[in-house]
Amino acid sequence: MTSSAPSLMAHAAWPHVAPLLTVEAGTRLASGNVHRRIELESAGLSERQLRMLLTVRVACASCGAGVCPFRQRLRSSAGRTQRPGRLYVSFTCPLDVSLACARGKAASDAAEALAKAIADHRRAPTPPQAEAHHQLRLRLRGAL
Repeated sequence: MTSSAPSLMAHAAWPHVAPLLTVEAGTRLASGNVHRRIELESAGLSERQLRMLLTVRVACASCGAGVCPFRQRLRSSAGRTQRPGRLYVSFTCPLDVSLACARGKAASDAAEALAKAIADHRRAPTPPQAEAHHQLRLRLRGAL
């Protein structure tokens, strides 16, 4: 995929990946806000599906450059253990590209917006919506 969506929620992959996303409260920042850790549960996905996820492009929340929001942890950090079967989600340029993008307010705002979108997506669906979600999950297994 060569063009970037303005956000993951606007990307065509959103309905497929939203059910796989988890939000965890991370460390408390100096500002008093809680850092959110957003990850995609990838354990049940095939290698082909993972490769496709790693081609998704969205605009960096800070500078607008095209970035892949799904990333593999290369090593443990901050005392965390490796998390096999999970990709982490970030809407900014990677740290090695731009510290300002990765650690700025736009990054925090984008994570909060995604956490809200995930919560909205998870609200109890009506029976017809539940069937539609089930069908989407089945398509995800075959489409990604």
